[in-house]
Amino acid sequence: MWPYDLVFLVAGLFLLLMVWYLRGKRHSALFAQLGLLLDAHSGEMQVAGPIRGGEDRVQGCYRGRDVLLALKEPDRVHEASRFRMVLGSATNMPFLISVQKRMLLGIVSQIQRGRAVKTGDKNMDRNFYVTELTALTGAGFFQKMFGGAKASIDLEDHLQKRLTRWLRLPETLARFETLFNSCGVDYLTTRIEYPGTIELPASKSGVTVVLRHYSKRQLRTENVGRILGEMEALLRSAESLLELVPGASSSA
Repeated sequence: MWPYDLVFLVAGLFLLLMVWYLRGKRHSALFAQLGLLLDAHSGEMQVAGPIRGGEDRVQGCYRGRDVLLALKEPDRVHEASRFRMVLGSATNMPFLISVQKRMLLGIVSQIQRGRAVKTGDKNMDRNFYVTELTALTGAGFFQKMFGGAKASIDLEDHLQKRLTRWLRLPETLARFETLFNSCGVDYLTTRIEYPGTIELPASKSGVTVVLRHYSKRQLRTENVGRILGEMEALLRSAESLLELVPGASSSA
């Protein structure tokens, strides 16, 4: 290796480390501000390495629930900036869905594998694309969980009707409109979704939202606090549907 090649290599590594260091300082300052929204937090930001380019994150507690805030700035031209929020639930969610806002001509930014849900509500179906992700588990999912074929089919039908009723509630539509139209959310799912390994000790499931190509305004404490409040309200609403179907426990 020629001397000037070594100089370029060292300079490139130094520049990479400087970008990683300054980005970390910027993220740490942001999380310190957002930490004021939480009941408690670890106080330590988990930093992604400078090579693999993961998400810097901080964990804590919000209204008695596990919470995770994660931030990623693009490392490559084709990548998008991403701000992720996960709010945990101590129970399993009664349904597993993803929600995206429809754009021009009804298209969405990222197609999710699963079954599209039609609620029959004109505003919900026109403005939001809801995917039932449990369709990926196959027909045997409910039978494995709850026993006999007829009982599992009846329960699956009940859960699908319950999901449709929940999506048709005026308050569900209002919270989706607040999150997607006012707060800048691009994607929501009723599960803990994170590209890596995390521990939320008090949570079996939860709600995850993602903001892509976020602006500084969207990361302000007021906006993030509003998102957390809407996520918590959606969780409480979904958790209220967790009563067992009559006869389901006896057939399991």
